[in-house]
Formats: sequence, C-alpha cells, structure tokens
Amino acid sequence: MNAFIVNHMLFAIIIIAIFISAGDTVPAQGIPKDQYLDYLPLTHRKLKPQTKASQKLHLYGDKNSTQYKDTNPTDGIDDTRYKILQEIALKFAPYMVQNTSNVPMDFRSFMEGRSAFPLYVDSWDINQEYAELVKTESIDFVSLGTSECQKGKTKTSSASQTETIDSKIQKDEYNNNDCKLLALLDEFHPDNLREKEFTQSKVAQDTQYFKVLYFDMPGHDPKTWQEAYENQFTKSLKNTYSDFVKTYVHPFIYEVWSNNENKSMGYEFVIQYWFYYPLNDGGNNHEGDWEHINVTISPKNLIERNLTESEMLELIDGKFNKKNNTDDELVIKRVDYYFHHYVMTLDYTDPNVYLSKNKWKTLVKNKEIQRFSEDEIWKKIRYLAYRDEAETEVNTHPFCYIGADNKGWDQILASPGDKNRNSHGTFPFPGLYKDIGPAGASEKISTYIDHKKYFRKVNQTSGEMPERFKRGNVVNLAKENRIKIVPDWERIIDLLKENREARHGWSWMVLPIHYGYPASASPLAGIVKNADTGNVGAIGPSFNDAWNVVGSGQGYHIYEPHQMPEIFPLSFQDSFQNNLGFLNLTYPLLLNLPPLDFAWRFVAFPFRKLFKRNQPVFYAKEKIPFRFFGVSTGYSTQKFHEDYEGLMLNAEQFNEFIVQFLFHLILNRADSTTIATNTIDLSEDAFYPILQIVFYIGDRFASENTIRNSRSKIGAKVEFNNIPPYEYTSELNYWEFSGSLRYSLTTKNIQPFLKLGYGWSWYRLEDAKANGEPFSTPNSPWLGNKNILPNTFHLGAGFEYIVIKSFGQFPSGIDLSIRAEYALSTEKLDLDLSSIPLENLRLLFPTLNDIPNQGTVTRHNVLLGLTLSF
Repeated sequence: MNAFIVNHMLFAIIIIAIFISAGDTVPAQGIPKDQYLDYLPLTHRKLKPQTKASQKLHLYGDKNSTQYKDTNPTDGIDDTRYKILQEIALKFAPYMVQNTSNVPMDFRSFMEGRSAFPLYVDSWDINQEYAELVKTESIDFVSLGTSECQKGKTKTSSASQTETIDSKIQKDEYNNNDCKLLALLDEFHPDNLREKEFTQSKVAQDTQYFKVLYFDMPGHDPKTWQEAYENQFTKSLKNTYSDFVKTYVHPFIYEVWSNNENKSMGYEFVIQYWFYYPLNDGGNNHEGDWEHINVTISPKNLIERNLTESEMLELIDGKFNKKNNTDDELVIKRVDYYFHHYVMTLDYTDPNVYLSKNKWKTLVKNKEIQRFSEDEIWKKIRYLAYRDEAETEVNTHPFCYIGADNKGWDQILASPGDKNRNSHGTFPFPGLYKDIGPAGASEKISTYIDHKKYFRKVNQTSGEMPERFKRGNVVNLAKENRIKIVPDWERIIDLLKENREARHGWSWMVLPIHYGYPASASPLAGIVKNADTGNVGAIGPSFNDAWNVVGSGQGYHIYEPHQMPEIFPLSFQDSFQNNLGFLNLTYPLLLNLPPLDFAWRFVAFPFRKLFKRNQPVFYAKEKIPFRFFGVSTGYSTQKFHEDYEGLMLNAEQFNEFIVQFLFHLILNRADSTTIATNTIDLSEDAFYPILQIVFYIGDRFASENTIRNSRSKIGAKVEFNNIPPYEYTSELNYWEFSGSLRYSLTTKNIQPFLKLGYGWSWYRLEDAKANGEPFSTPNSPWLGNKNILPNTFHLGAGFEYIVIKSFGQFPSGIDLSIRAEYALSTEKLDLDLSSIPLENLRLLFPTLNDIPNQGTVTRHNVLLGLTLSF
C-alpha cells in the first residue's frame, strides 16, 4: 500500500457517499396517504389505567363528597384539589436546557387563530391482501365549540352498530362536528373496544375496518419541519410559536409493594411532566413526539422512607405547600429521565443529599461503587439539589437537557447541513449517551448550563430571564400559564358524554390520536411491514406504557451508566458532527486515527477542559470494554534492506566519500587493471526499545501511536583484484513515528490480530569513517520525510496474551499483557543518484544491479512488548 492508493481509496469513499446521499438533497414528498398504513401496527394502543392508590386516596377529589366541586375548569378534578396540585406542579416544574431550537408545546395552541383544525379519521379495510383506504372524515376542533350535538342524535356504538352509525353520520342531522366526536368517543370507549375485539375474534368477517386518527402538523420531513419552526437567520424558534410553551402535568400516587412480604411498604407522590414536540428529527424521523420525566417528592424529613396513608393525605391536602427552608418542606426525592426506550434515575436519597455535607461525604466514602465513576454522578446530584454554593436553599426544579445530536452511521448518508439535531429525549446531564438511538446510535448533549450561576442571574433580574428559544437557552416551565394539570382518563371519560366543554377540551385523552401525520420517511422506515420502527407519529400520553409508572417498565429499560471521560474512544462515529453529512468521512473520522487521536484526546484535553468542552461519555452496558488506553514498551529488532547502504551516497558527504575512495586507490597504486571484485555488506540489524500509546476502540479495534529510535551500523567493504579493500562504516540514526489500526480476531485472553498503518520517518548517517578514519563531515543531513503526508506504510500480524484482565477504576482496573508481532514496512529512500556519473558508480558497484534501489525499500520489524492498559 502506498500514498497513491490510500488517497484514491479515500476519494472513492467520498464519491460513493455523495451518490448515496444524493436523495437527501432533494426534498422528500413524505409517505403518500394511501400507503402510510404499511408503516403502522394494526392494533390500537390501550389506555393505561390509574393507580389503585390514586383511586383509593381520591387524589383528584372524592366525587361522592358534598364538598366536591368541578366547575373551574371542568376537568374531572375537584377545584380546591386542582389549586393544590398546581402549586406543587409549579414548585417542581423543570427547567429545559435547549440543545435545539425546539421547545415543549401546547398542541392545542395550533388550533388558535385558525379557521379550521381537523382531526382526520381514516378508515381502512384491512381484510384484503392489500389494505385499502375506503373513507376519510374529519372533525374540525375549531368548530367544536360553536354547536352542540342534539340529544338523541347519537346512540351507543357496538361492533354490530358501527356501520349503522357511520351511515347516519353522512346525513345532515349527524354531520355536526360535536355529533361526530361523540360517535367517535363511543366507538373508542374502552368497554366498547373490548366488546368489539371479542366479537371479531368469534365471527369471521369479509370486511374489517381499522381507523387511524391524527392531527396533521406543519411540514412533512426534516427540511420542511425546519422551515416551519426555525428562523433560518437566527437559528431560533420562530416568534409564531413563542407562546406555545407548555407542559402537561400528571400527578399520581404510587403504592410501593413488597412481593416477598406480600404487603404495602407505603406510598410515593409522583409528578409526571409530559412534553409535546411537533416533530422528531434524530436517528429516526416522525411527526409528533411525547416525552416526559417523573419527579417523586416528599417532605425532607421523611425522604428516606415511604409515606404512610395519613402522611400522603396531608400532602395532597396541601399541608406542606407553604413550608420553605424547614425540616418538612417538600423536596425532590427522585427524578426519572426518559429518553427513547430508556430511563435514567437520579436518586436524591442514596446517599441522602439533604444531610450536612460532612455526613454526606462520609456516606459517599463508605458506599460501594459498582459502576465506573459512579461517585461522580452522586456528586452531580448533590450539586443539583441546591440553588446556591453555600447550600442554604434547596433547588426543587430539575434541569433537563433536550434536543440531542444523533451520532450514528446514517450521518454519512446525508448531505452537509444541520441534520438529526432534534431528537427529543430528556437527559439529566450534558455528555455522550451511548447506544440509545436507532440501530445502536449514540446521542450527544453539547450545551451546558450551571444552574447555580443561572439562578444568580435570575435573582439579579428580579426573577425574569430573557428567552430566545435556541440552543443554549433555558426554558422555565415554572409559570402558571405553562402548566396544565392532567387527571387520569377515568376521571373524565363519563364527563365527555355529558359536557360539551369537557368534550372539546379533553377528548384527546381517550382517543388514540397520532399527534402528527401517522408515518414519516426515516432511515429504518418499512424495514418490517406494519411495525413501528421509529417513524410513527406519537399517540397521547395516556396510551404510553410509562403512564402512571415509576422507573422502568414495559417498553423502558433502566439506563445505569458508567461515566467515562471523553478521551476514551468507544466507536468511530462518536466524533461525527451533525452539520457535515458525508463529509464526516474526512477529519471527524480521521480524528480516531493516529496521530490525530493522540493530539485530540491528550494534547488538546487541557484546552477543552479550560473552555469546558470536555463532556463525559455515559455507557450503560453491563460489561464495559475492559480497557480504553494503554502504554506499551518493549524491545524490537529491525532488519534494513541492503539498499539502505545507498544512503552513504548522500549529497553532503558524497564528494568526501569519492575523495576518500580515490585517495585509497591512489595510495595503493591502483592501475587500469584494478577492478572491484566484491562488495561485502557490513550493516547490522537494529535492536532498540519502543514507546507506544494505544487507544482501544471497543473490544476489537485499537489505534497505536508508536515512536521508535534505532541506531545500527551501516557500511560496506569493497574488495579489489590487486589492491587492499576499501571499508566504509557509519551509524544509521533512524527515527519513526508510526500509526497503526489493529483488529483483534477474538476477544479472549489470547488475541491474534492483524494491523496496518503508516508513518513518518527521518534518518541520517553519523560518525562516518573510511578505513577507520573519520570524515571531516561525519554526520549527513537529516533525510526522509519532507512533507505532511506519510512516507512509510506497514502491515503485520501478531498475537497478544492478556495476563491480567480486570475491570474497575484506577488503579484496580489496570491490565497487563504481552505481545509478539511482525510487520513489513515500506518506504522510498530519500536518495538521489541522478547527478553522479555512471563511471563513478561503477567504481563502487561491480554491476548496475548492485547500485542501491532509489525506489521502494523494505524493513522487517519484530517486536516483543509489554502493555499496561486501563
């Protein structure tokens, strides 16, 4: 392999990527309406029930009580209890740190100021070989409040009556939007759905209808979404949407149950903050997205245990709401951050962050660390728990990072320009979160806000901070107009039949509505027919598997990460940038190769730290790679090809070489019959130590940065037919920096491997002598590499035996291995013989074949080394 081949291979890869990504440069038209069902599961998601504890303790008020009043607003919540819950929701409302221009929105705001906002109802016949769209209706949510359906115009829907009601709706008296909504609510009532499913399972039908409900939001793909929501000049959210900011807040009571003892262990009060985004542009694309966090709260003095029934009743009656800076003030007990199909929990009680700093430090010191740098996460939780450095004021507002940058191989299939920066999980910290996106992609939060500095600025500005709704901004959700309390759907489902106002405001909670066009074009879209591969528009929170659930559950896996410094490379695509597209095949990919990886990870590390650009890597796999970087030393032998002897003819020493040679001929009375009969190689193999820095990229790949310096004898003896021989000797001082990419064939303790790489070499001859007499210019100039491109290339093979293989933080995680390897290196000698007369060369070399090769020469390297890694 030489520079020509390497450069052309890289060029070819880039050209291929350009053609692959060409489709990305043309605006997509979206998935046609008559085809989107192929991308949707053919089942309706089920409403998730309220907790037994919420029902038992009447979280939203006791409807049988004479004190119960639900008029302002009509929402299934007792008005007095509503005010209490709203106070609690405001006290613990999150602050959203934007890594995007997107913000959580009120989807109902899209209806305001518009002449119409339809809920589309598409009916598909799925009992055919190919599903057919047979009917499309719409219910205008803007007109819902203008006229009420007359009593008697609708009737209870069942499996056998559905077709009759659909046909009646076509008549004028049933064409009222409110009537159509009532019929739809009736059809999708949980009891009627169960009856319908039972009937269909017992009776074969020639026609089977499947209905899809959705709101269609602006745009249909990443390009048009960006045009719709983002100001292209300021890269901020358009002013049109600045008043849309909202979080839907759903409190519930969770009973902690011991299966071992088969008894209740007490209660927890949980607040779910749900965030609606009109789009998701990440490793997958879909229109409409619902994300959330859980905030579990407790009186501070009771935080290390669950609440009793009486204590919970006091909490929901507002007993603790006005208590600040007291032992029983309400504080955060735990926060669950949900991103995609994962949940990462910050536990404020283990160890208890509300204890004095000294007591807390003692607990940290004595607590067993089970994951890499787990104690660093405990320190971060402690830091988040207070608003000030002196820790005099508790912070009750979680800070959430939104809008992650996708780091997947799909980046190289895109054209340059911002791509995949609006993936809407909710993250607790900045950093790179490994293996959480589609196809195992990582996601990165680059923005960082120090919440204590932020609160100091808030105090300086009398509580108001400017909001620009762009990357780096903080969105404060702790405002009354940004909070909407959402009860359990059981509280409003009967109310929807009776009250037009409630029907208008709350029907979205019980209908399986997609909050965006049902399916969008996405890299994994359609890989499996009628399956959600990440491109399906989200359905409302009350259908989400996390509704009324604490921590992990169906559809969500626990994310308990190791925290590692950014200097540890875990995969090649982690260095990709979201605005480069296929150009990520250039320098972002090369940053993983030596010597750039060494410069980026070690040399530049202090500067990144200084400017706070260093962010951790979160890695949640149970078994992390057992090593990340290593230092190798060893002994190597290097056999130079005989053509390296030609270096004695370098330009600076050549004249003296010829003078010394001619002087030898004259002194020994050479005549016309004198000829060189033989040339004896006096060169010796080099034996020398090496130093190597190794970065391990996963379990199989390794990047090696190697420095070698060898000194070896080089020379020749020329024998003649009738005079004594002429002997030339010098020492070859050879320096090389080489970079290698190594691939291990196994991940066992004995690992055979293959490697290839490149390097930069410099060399000179020192202590030159003729027949034992030093040259007047004993050292040649430095020869070898003359530019930034490599001048040596190598390939090789070997095996490594890992003697000690361990996991853990330094120093317990140190590993020890020995390895042996062979490599064949090639380079072009920095030697120019073109100015030397052929007659002079014939004096030294009997035949033209003996003249040193000026082209590619080889070196054979054998290494026996020892590696300490971590």
